[in-house]
Amino acid sequence: MEKRGQYRYTKDANEVHDKVKTLTMKYAGISLDQSNFISALWIENFLSKGGVFLVVTKTAIYDNSNGPFEQININTINSIENVLQFTINTTSGKSFTPFKTVFIDKNIRPLIVGDINEALSKTNAPDNSSATSQADELSKFKVLLDNGTITQEDYDKKKKQILGI
Repeated sequence: MEKRGQYRYTKDANEVHDKVKTLTMKYAGISLDQSNFISALWIENFLSKGGVFLVVTKTAIYDNSNGPFEQININTINSIENVLQFTINTTSGKSFTPFKTVFIDKNIRPLIVGDINEALSKTNAPDNSSATSQADELSKFKVLLDNGTITQEDYDKKKKQILGI
């Protein structure tokens, strides 16, 4: 774990503060472990006040540094600008600046940008099993829709979630 003043940065899921793990589970419904984890950055002093953190996984970025909890799917990231703060631009045209109100240490900022680029490279690599599993998942929900078990609205929501739209 790298410690710079009040900042904590790690690429080891076992070193992530319990409060960060709890909040990520509460808001995103995911458990952080080495299979999905790339890195985490948090501000130690703010954890008692609800946490200020950024978590990068292989599929999404989870952030609550600017107030409400946000999730950015990796496959929606179009570009990253790394100036004084870094900004993530998505394919839908949305811009997202983690830690907008808190300056990130100049030595940690490139690490996080590098971690996001690592996640992007893993997402953009051809993976036929992912496409197959997405198709399988969609087929399961289509059957549920056709059987009347779920509504069209439920199906559309799940489809967007599976496809990362």
